[in-house]
Amino acid sequence: MIELINFWILIVSAFLTFLFYLISVMPATLEKRFGESAYKKCGKMRTFSGIFMIISGIGYVIYYFYPLELPIPRYFPWNYMISFAISAIIFIPSTILILAGFKAAGKETAAPVKTGDIFNGIYLKIRHPQYLGEVPIWFSFALVLNSPFLLLFSIIWILIYSIWIIYEEKDLEIRFGKNYRDYKLNTGIFPKKSDEKET
Repeated sequence: MIELINFWILIVSAFLTFLFYLISVMPATLEKRFGESAYKKCGKMRTFSGIFMIISGIGYVIYYFYPLELPIPRYFPWNYMISFAISAIIFIPSTILILAGFKAAGKETAAPVKTGDIFNGIYLKIRHPQYLGEVPIWFSFALVLNSPFLLLFSIIWILIYSIWIIYEEKDLEIRFGKNYRDYKLNTGIFPKKSDEKET
């Protein structure tokens, strides 16, 4: 019974994480309807999203103790230390990327700011460093918890973050206009190789 409840908590918390954060990345769009208070409302939505993301993470841990009865292995077929090592290889650079994003984004991390400076630090090399760091973290959690199911479940986060990127970039174009469109042309979602950069 616990495993089924936890499974639905995973589904619902992932959906609510997605929904609240999706709203939070559209302040300029919502400003047309709510005025400048849209930025404050979006900040609240981002907080709610963070709460449900934490619940999702807790759900991952609970799943380790109460897995569903499924026709797939409960654990990976190799030695656990292999899973742990791969998890660490993913986790460490992902965390560094997230922290670099936090530092560069400043207040924008917690809530959108109408006149924020988004063109600095790691953002000069990657458009979405925090997203690029966070997605692999879910796979790292699945590996350290030694769960093939959670590894498969983590694929959902790729879709979620991809949708966030699409809507956030549309809103950033409304907020910053040509400056953001030029920024997109010169800065990739993934780091560009030196030979791909314009001279």
